[in-house]
Amino acid sequence: MELFKEISVKAERLAKVGSKKVKNTGKIASLKLSSHSAQEEINKLYLKIGKRYYKDHGLAPEAGYEKLCDQVTDLLTLISENEATITEMKIDGVLDEVVVDPDEVEE
Repeated sequence: MELFKEISVKAERLAKVGSKKVKNTGKIASLKLSSHSAQEEINKLYLKIGKRYYKDHGLAPEAGYEKLCDQVTDLLTLISENEATITEMKIDGVLDEVVVDPDEVEE
């Protein structure tokens, strides 16, 4: 009889520990999800701050921001040059990714 009581107590204790672990696991998952969502929101805010800073100070940045602003300016220049080249190519006969030979065009 004593053995049965001892086993019952141990089983009850294990059930309580298991239940607590399940609850904690759920709470941990919820907290991790909340933290992840908060980090995503922070990243969006950083992006907005960066865009606003570049817009307001990109051509005359404060010390420590010069290199980053110069990189953004260089990339914006590259994009602009690429778009100009694409427009030029379309005008010169490359339409819808099909090259048109000017000698084969009927007038």
